[in-house]
Amino acid sequence: MERSARILLIVVGFITLLFHGGHEAFAGERIEFQSTHINVVSRFDTMRVDDEAGRFIAIIRASGVGKRNLGPEEPPYTIEIWGTGDYTPDGSGDEHGYGKFTFADGSSYFEEWTSKAGGGKGAGTAVY
Repeated sequence: MERSARILLIVVGFITLLFHGGHEAFAGERIEFQSTHINVVSRFDTMRVDDEAGRFIAIIRASGVGKRNLGPEEPPYTIEIWGTGDYTPDGSGDEHGYGKFTFADGSSYFEEWTSKAGGGKGAGTAVY
């Protein structure tokens, strides 16, 4: 299990589904949108959990690029992700972590996210 986890290269299409009315956001306002992230995992340290056959937890570090598909306009960005996961042998499971989004002008913001992983993808929710 650990050997395959080290070899594992995950391309994550992280999709956040929400909708928005098309204006700039104000502090505390909920923004709904859809984005696609293409990330490459650079760290995937695992530990077996013996309460279920094949279950493992992981510390994850990934980086990549992102683009907003629906909702308020936002230029493409790079993203750095740090998180943890609790997985079954097929790679499905729960994930939680943080991301840093950086734009071409040097501005950035942070998010906290949760997702459900499966089939090389994660779908979830983020709070910025």
